[in-house]
Amino acid sequence: MIVNLKLLITLPVGLIVICTAAAIWVPSVVKSTRALTNAREDELTGIAKRGRDLVLEYFTRASSRAAVFVKLVETLHAESPLDVPSRLLDTYGTAVWAILDEVPSVTSLLVAQLRDPAIVATQTGINAACNTDVTLLSSTYIADLRPGTTGAEVANCSDPLQVTACPGDNRNHLIAGTANMSNPLQRKVLYFEKPCTQWLGNSEFLASSHNLHGNETQGDSGVSAGLTWYDEVIRTGLDSLYKKLYFKLPGPPWAPNSSFGTVSQRISSPDLSFNLSTGLQTTSDSTSINEILFLVTAHRELLASSIPSQRIEVRDQAGSLIGLTKADNKTMVHPAIVSVVTPIFK
Repeated sequence: MIVNLKLLITLPVGLIVICTAAAIWVPSVVKSTRALTNAREDELTGIAKRGRDLVLEYFTRASSRAAVFVKLVETLHAESPLDVPSRLLDTYGTAVWAILDEVPSVTSLLVAQLRDPAIVATQTGINAACNTDVTLLSSTYIADLRPGTTGAEVANCSDPLQVTACPGDNRNHLIAGTANMSNPLQRKVLYFEKPCTQWLGNSEFLASSHNLHGNETQGDSGVSAGLTWYDEVIRTGLDSLYKKLYFKLPGPPWAPNSSFGTVSQRISSPDLSFNLSTGLQTTSDSTSINEILFLVTAHRELLASSIPSQRIEVRDQAGSLIGLTKADNKTMVHPAIVSVVTPIFK
């Protein structure tokens, strides 16, 4: 007989681990058919749980480090509620860099708050759009958006290594990192310069790009207390996929609910020797039955698969990464996956 099995395990990161064995052949002449079937079911359950544990451990890397970053911000806020993002960089920048560099899959820390309206009121013309204070740091780049580096009137901004951006702009720099352990945050190259309205220095762009549930322009990020994985946030960057962990932070007197932070967890990347798909492949290869492990998001997107040839990413005609494959796409996804996912999301 043919035994069709599937096991779904929901994770607290907005993902579902699905283990499916579409066709396990159990000979009808075997007297202990039920015992053999139960053994197969037990093995399948064990496989799915190992897949679940692998995924949880992967995302715990981000949450454990985010908890450290929250403590650092809370310490600075207790000393003074003013200029916390910039003081985090000035006081603990090198320590934060070291934590991020330790685990390549945890890629960046962002801490943001609404800028003091009294300061924004002095920023005229295109500089008025630069109304957020943001620290963004990874093991390879840094952005320091504070009064004086964005929204400032500068006579000369031609030096690409200058922290202060041209009027109305914000800058992101590549840093020395491990190439200069005495000063890993040393700016080496201008990564890019954009108008504040097109990047993190503007509250409307910040809210839109990070899917904030509140109204950041009005001083409410909408980020709840604790650590939160937003189900809908799967972000693309260069050639990698990310999921962001959000956390509420104590804010300044003028906008106490505007402060929040994020830690980016890399899901897949060509320069990572281990990612979620390779982890599921290893788990699947350790079994004796014909089964598939895969992850889908709450929005029916395929995030990882134990099938080596399964395409996860969607790219445009130029080859740029633009998103994830829908798990019920019959032309792009393995039939065994489609058969399990389709009824789930009806």
